[in-house]
Amino acid sequence: MDYAIKTLKTRADSGDVDAMLELSKKLINGDGVKYNVSKARKYLHIAAESGDERAYLELGKLYKDIAKFSNPNIAEYWLRKAVDNGSDEASYLLGCLYYECSFGSYAYETAAKWLLQPAEHGNAEAQLLLGLSCLELEKFEECYCWLKKSAEQGNAEAQYWYAIYADIPEKEQEYWLNKSIENGYQCAYNDLGRLYIYSEECRDYSKGIEILTYAAEKGYDGCMCSLAECYFDGLGVARDGEKAFYWYKRAGFCYGRNHVGLGKCYLYGMGVKCDYKKALKYFNKHLDTDREAVYELGNCYFNGWGVEPDKDKAKSLWEQSAEYGFEKAKKALEENFK
Repeated sequence: MDYAIKTLKTRADSGDVDAMLELSKKLINGDGVKYNVSKARKYLHIAAESGDERAYLELGKLYKDIAKFSNPNIAEYWLRKAVDNGSDEASYLLGCLYYECSFGSYAYETAAKWLLQPAEHGNAEAQLLLGLSCLELEKFEECYCWLKKSAEQGNAEAQYWYAIYADIPEKEQEYWLNKSIENGYQCAYNDLGRLYIYSEECRDYSKGIEILTYAAEKGYDGCMCSLAECYFDGLGVARDGEKAFYWYKRAGFCYGRNHVGLGKCYLYGMGVKCDYKKALKYFNKHLDTDREAVYELGNCYFNGWGVEPDKDKAKSLWEQSAEYGFEKAKKALEENFK
């Protein structure tokens, strides 16, 4: 232990509150001393018991960081004491605590209550979480308002969610997704790429394929699935079963999209030998969560691919998929069951 740390420890042990606070931070961060949260907590408790308002906040922050592994009520206690002494940061952290941890059905309402003041004072992170809390509470206009305020301050995640959730023109969505990418939010690559592929107002296949390819090669699973979809359907590129199968297979789990894509490849022999058994396995895995899997299973029953033909079963599956807005299912019903 060097001389400066020894001196700091001596001061802290003799009751110097400033030294306690400084040493506790070093112990938490392993800065010049061995990492030791227990010792840091001990110093902070002594400082807090002496009435130091700064220690209330630091204890609240410390307990919040370990709230996932212990009782978040302790974090709440110290953060509330800091709020009572006028700390905006503590109010924000209380909002985070309720948003992130399970306190029951009232969690989002309580999060919104604590986030309001720091949000009104311009805290972009508080504005983001307040917007997302309002979304959970189905207060949509308030949600869009706070997300936009945060987005305008350059918060990349808020820029992304504002583009996704707000009822704004596609050109405006394009603007905010680009800003989100500029500020480092990786999720925006997939949505911007898909906007260029599927949007009428912003359609630019070359841009969409360029973005999806770049992000897929960087390892972003959602972009791998979207790029595979483009190769499977021939959207913006020549139809290529091998590339479709490659990207579907390489992607990590994307809410089942990669599995359903692999099922389609096996069903239609795209980039791989046709294998109805494998196709059915993938589709059956995701019947509760993916409308395309339901539609493709309907195709299997309609055509007798890997199963006994059953037009009634096919109709039922297509109707289920159509209820969730899948256009191909609607078209199949119109063409085969008028």
